[in-house]
Amino acid sequence: MKNAFRVYTSAVPVGSPAGPAPCSAAGWKSFVTLQHPSGRVLAEFSEPIAAEPGHTGSPTAHRDASMNAALQGLVAARKARARNVIVYSDSPPAVEALNRSTPPSRASVGVHLQVRALSHSFRAAQFHYSPYPSISDVPAMASGC
Repeated sequence: MKNAFRVYTSAVPVGSPAGPAPCSAAGWKSFVTLQHPSGRVLAEFSEPIAAEPGHTGSPTAHRDASMNAALQGLVAARKARARNVIVYSDSPPAVEALNRSTPPSRASVGVHLQVRALSHSFRAAQFHYSPYPSISDVPAMASGC
C-alpha cells in the first residue's frame, strides 16, 4: 500500500486478576505507535483499557484488549489525517477477527464494530500480525507504568 501510515499496537496485562493492579485497575494497557509514511514517529502513547466485569481472566481477554488497542491506534491515525493505514497487532486472534476470518467474542462485538466502521473512513485499511519484539519493548514499558 502506497503512502500508508503504520500503527503498531500491543495490549499487555497490568497487575493480576487476584490482586490490585500496580498501575491501574483496568487490567489491560494498550501501547500504540503511529508512524508517518516517511518513517517518522508521530505519536507514542499508552492508555488503560477497561475490561468487561468478570472478563479479565477469560481466554479471549487478550484478543479483546488488542482490538481495543487497534481502535485507539485508528483514532490516532484519523487525528493525523491519514488516508491509508496499516495496523499491526501482536495478537493473531485479534487480527483474524478484524480481518473477518473468525467472529469476535460476545464481549468485544461493540469494539469490533467500531474498529470496522472507523477503518472504512480511510481510503484503505489493513490489519496484520506482527510478533511483539518487532513492535516495541512492551514488558519494559509496562513495568514503568
